Amino acid sequence: MKIVVDLTNKCNLSCKHCGATKLKDCPEGVMLNFFKELNSDIIDSVDLLGGEPFLHPNIFEIINILNKKGILINIITNGQFNDDFINRISQNNISSIFVSIDGLEKDNDNLRGKGSFKKADNFLKKIIKNNNRFHNISFIGVNTVINVYNKDNLIPFMLYLNGFGENIGWQINPLLGEGKAAENRDLFIKNEDEIDILENIAKNVNLNKNLIVSLNYNLPLILEYLNKRYSTEFPVKGYQCDACISTIYCDEFGDLYPCRKYRKKILSVESMERFQETSKEFLKLSLIENHYIGCDNCAYTGICNNCPLEKERQRPELCQVCENRYVEYINSFKNCIYMVSKDIILENLKNKLVLISIKNDKKYEYDVNGKEIYSLINGKNTVMSISQKLDIDLFDVSYFLYNELIKSNIRILNNSI
Repeated sequence: MKIVVDLTNKCNLSCKHCGATKLKDCPEGVMLNFFKELNSDIIDSVDLLGGEPFLHPNIFEIINILNKKGILINIITNGQFNDDFINRISQNNISSIFVSIDGLEKDNDNLRGKGSFKKADNFLKKIIKNNNRFHNISFIGVNTVINVYNKDNLIPFMLYLNGFGENIGWQINPLLGEGKAAENRDLFIKNEDEIDILENIAKNVNLNKNLIVSLNYNLPLILEYLNKRYSTEFPVKGYQCDACISTIYCDEFGDLYPCRKYRKKILSVESMERFQETSKEFLKLSLIENHYIGCDNCAYTGICNNCPLEKERQRPELCQVCENRYVEYINSFKNCIYMVSKDIILENLKNKLVLISIKNDKKYEYDVNGKEIYSLINGKNTVMSISQKLDIDLFDVSYFLYNELIKSNIRILNNSI
């Protein structure tokens, strides 16, 4: 199980989109004792967040304690530290470090404060260089939030990150309406603009081989759209509450809760039996399926839920934007004429078609509809004419043929898109 820890709410920046809403001092030694007592039979990984986790006075003692217990450590930092401090970090065993940088210098500094980009840039360069020597950090990445300042320059920023010449991660996040961001509504961008940005990133993923790009969006329809249109391989994931199942939350005082939002009952990790007892009430609540309104026909209804603590919400507008674009894109193929690829062998059986791709060494089977569509792929029929002859919906035919095109089973003869 993973524990997410807001180690401290102290910070050396004052970002306009910061999610932290309270600034309290914790008596020194409290969190140190918490980690000393942490049961590694229950907890196998810890996310150290903040505020700025490296400002905690006992940070290196905490890392040492977790290392001795065999607990994995993940840290998100703003990287505002000098070289001596960076050198000290580099000599510790850490599973992952993500540096928060929200674009190139001007864009980042508009959000995070003047001079913050140069310090974060130096941190990233030094931590990568040091890790080539010590090999103590398993994964290094950059955390970026899409906002009004960086929306037009994320591809140049992508090229900047790719220039490090290392397999570093780039995690892209939507701006959430929490903390200061709730007050600074001018930071948010339009839904159409946000999808434009994600599409541009998807177009450039394969051109930036040094980057491991991940989109921290829990709306599977968005990820499916990008994968199908741009042949990316973003994991298609939804949202299922994992509080008290695979994660728990700890505040800066060492108090445990199911998550940041649920503060009614403190949990215990003294033993698994005690943990199960204190989390029983919340688990009943977390298993409630709180689906978005208007998503009944979506293929991802089973894995895409709203937080069980929140009121019912309408279908996210980002999903509608993606669906509209996907339908428009697929239907743009209606005048295309296809031909079966040269390295394809077709075997017509009674109620199905078997397709063998010699080039890809793969075998596919199709039902009657697929068999009939393939019978009309002869270099003469457009997608529209196939739809009319077989009385199959135009989108269904276009979608079928588009997927076959992606698999290289067919090719386009004309260029009428």
